[in-house]
Amino acid sequence: MFDQAIINLYDSGEGIGDHIDLLRFADGIVGFNFGSPATMRLRPVVDASDRERAVRYAEELHNDCANQVIVKLQPGDVYALSGDARFHWTHGFPAFIDGATNVSGRRISVTLRKLHD
Repeated sequence: MFDQAIINLYDSGEGIGDHIDLLRFADGIVGFNFGSPATMRLRPVVDASDRERAVRYAEELHNDCANQVIVKLQPGDVYALSGDARFHWTHGFPAFIDGATNVSGRRISVTLRKLHD
């Protein structure tokens, strides 16, 4: 079903801002977390400015979000995003959470996706 595998390496203090994976990818994205544990943050897309920011992989300008969901991933954990989680929520692995480094060592992320036909 998937035709793309994207591998990213993140060192301590690195991350990726809240984003929505490009809409040229079909619904259904699977991610694998290897190496360092990491915290994934999901936030609802409320309006057009949220969507615009999410498409640019931009960090939040503030850390306040009443409806965010925090997921702590351990090495070997797998997560899947589809439906509303794929299109109406951002996800990211911020470099810092509450002033502390999110990733303490090397993290390897493998993401599987499928391009639209």
